Amino acid sequence: MKNILIPETITIKNLLTDEPMLFQNQITNQPEQLKISFFNFVVGTLLKDAAFGVIAVTVMHAIDIKDKLKVAAEGTSIEIEDEAYDLLAATLKKPAINFNTEIAMQLGSYLKSILSPDKP
Repeated sequence: MKNILIPETITIKNLLTDEPMLFQNQITNQPEQLKISFFNFVVGTLLKDAAFGVIAVTVMHAIDIKDKLKVAAEGTSIEIEDEAYDLLAATLKKPAINFNTEIAMQLGSYLKSILSPDKP
């Protein structure tokens, strides 16, 4: 089993100006700062990787990770099975689709959290 720390939500910035990146909120139609939570990064990026859709076991690992992250608060940890962790770490190290480098460079705490888990 591995324990993965849930880091704080990150506000994404323009690397040249250090100004927060904005996006158009489709509900309010107003510009908002782009923020990425650990949940959104893992569930919206890593668990969508083809590696998690290969067989029923990998899909179940994705479900388990998503369910645990959904209820975990920032600053706490989740515990996942070694096989699920190995798949998550391998996906982070070699995703099927490349990351947006400008954004990924700002997610260092997320990358470290996954690549350097604590053992219970």
